Amino acid sequence: METSNEILSVVITDAIRAHTDAVGVLIRDVPTPDSVKLLEGLKNLIEKEKIDLRICYVRSGGKEAEKKVKINSKFFSVVVEQAERWRNDPNLKALIVVIAHGDEAKLSSLEDFRIISSYELKTILVEKALGDEQGGQNDVQVKWWKYLEYDDAVGLGQLIDYWLSLKGKKGQSFLEASSREIHLLGLLPDPQLFDDPRESSILGRIALNRDLISKLQTLTPKDRRLMVIAVENEKDTKNKKKLQEALDQLDRLRWEGEGLQSISFQSAERLIKGRKAKKKSKDDTTKSQTEKVIDIAAESLTKKSRVSDIKSIVEDLQTQLNNLDQSKLQPQALKISTPEISTDAITIAQLDILNLISKMLDDNKYGGVLEIDASNLKMALRRFDVQQHLISYWDFKRIEEFFDDLSEDDTGSLFTQQLKEYNEVRKHILPLARSLTVEPLAVAANPKSRNAILKFINSYEILCKTIRDGYEQLFNKFGSDFNDILSHLILLETIFIKTKDRIYALISPTHPLFLWHYGRYCQIINEQRELFDEKDKILITQAAKNLPNFLMALFVPQIVFDKNYMSVDSAF
Repeated sequence: METSNEILSVVITDAIRAHTDAVGVLIRDVPTPDSVKLLEGLKNLIEKEKIDLRICYVRSGGKEAEKKVKINSKFFSVVVEQAERWRNDPNLKALIVVIAHGDEAKLSSLEDFRIISSYELKTILVEKALGDEQGGQNDVQVKWWKYLEYDDAVGLGQLIDYWLSLKGKKGQSFLEASSREIHLLGLLPDPQLFDDPRESSILGRIALNRDLISKLQTLTPKDRRLMVIAVENEKDTKNKKKLQEALDQLDRLRWEGEGLQSISFQSAERLIKGRKAKKKSKDDTTKSQTEKVIDIAAESLTKKSRVSDIKSIVEDLQTQLNNLDQSKLQPQALKISTPEISTDAITIAQLDILNLISKMLDDNKYGGVLEIDASNLKMALRRFDVQQHLISYWDFKRIEEFFDDLSEDDTGSLFTQQLKEYNEVRKHILPLARSLTVEPLAVAANPKSRNAILKFINSYEILCKTIRDGYEQLFNKFGSDFNDILSHLILLETIFIKTKDRIYALISPTHPLFLWHYGRYCQIINEQRELFDEKDKILITQAAKNLPNFLMALFVPQIVFDKNYMSVDSAF
């Protein structure tokens, strides 16, 4: 059977194969691969796939592995300096592969090399898992593996061990193991994890699972005594046996660092409840519940009882998002628990998107253009560094300079004034940008933030109406210059990302046309709330969670592709 180190070596080889167009790649900050297996894979790339490589194996074991694999010495080295010499050779077209721990000296000189880190390797491993008929056998498993890919709390080594534990299993055996083997991911085994296939339910159990582990790790002597008493007082023989075994394993985990796989989610939950040392009535069957934020938001449109819930959620969501460590760049499940709501609200924050939005929008920044050496949008978002990749911001102060030229005309002057008013109203939307990125319906369903959205939309509609009504007059006076000025307006709230072979156009969560269908839908439903019968309310709630996207295309002005315009020295 393959070891986790061997699997890692295969995944690294696959990652290198995908970067043959680069000057070099640097594999760093990853678990220890099997050096022989890795060099065998790279030798296969050279000899069978005819990929020209130069290999610098800086990690320990490289020299010994080279002797076993018998790689041509002209392709191989164990010192970073050789990688530098290869890189500086103008006649060398080979891909230079550097395999390092990450803390070696002189690695900083390889700044033009692409970094292959655990993030990218996790993506490749998940693709392997989903390519297998077992891992991709149903939608629940597909979503589960994609969640593991982005969950920053799950390390690459853990994910490899988990995948290995499932290899060879099929059908129901695979599905059962996928919930019982999660102790390899640092979680308590939970046979009921997938009983409720809804994403909100699964994410809710994962959040509770980690909360239980945190509590188990911080037990006081008094907590342990109360647990022992609770187990002794258990009347059901089978449950008592399970709880006693879990308590024993908890002690083993405490002193030996092993035993997590023997403590189930259910047993841990009962042990934690036992700390409270209070009797519960037979009728006490209350269970913790979780709901998606979008479900609560949709219900709040027709149920007044849920309006206060969504208000609390939006406030807490904004606080949590502002405190997130966006440097991790991985999707993160958020649990919102407040005294005002009866359930835990669950959502997922895409930290790579939040990182982009926070860097490209502020009082004077309306988006811009980025150029990132990446093969796709997903990779571009992970590599994004504003200082390195920014080409140009859409800067409002520069936009004002263009529109001030219209002020000699009365219509143009009105247009310029409305643009400034639009910018002022927008300042009330910017604090909501992160929440709008994650849960736009919730923000629009909350009365206070909905009012800010509607004022913003109204301001944009007034601006557009003025342009439409005065276009002919302004065009006759200013000619094609007026069209050039309008192209700047069209770029507001957009972000363009140039990668190796394509350009991606993104509208920001503060774009009025994005906010329009959320704001207007919630406005109309709120105004007519008393007119709906129960059947109408069900349909409205369902529709709210699947609002159509009316913005099907985005016009891109030529200036975005203008090389003279898109230079580091030029600004909007």
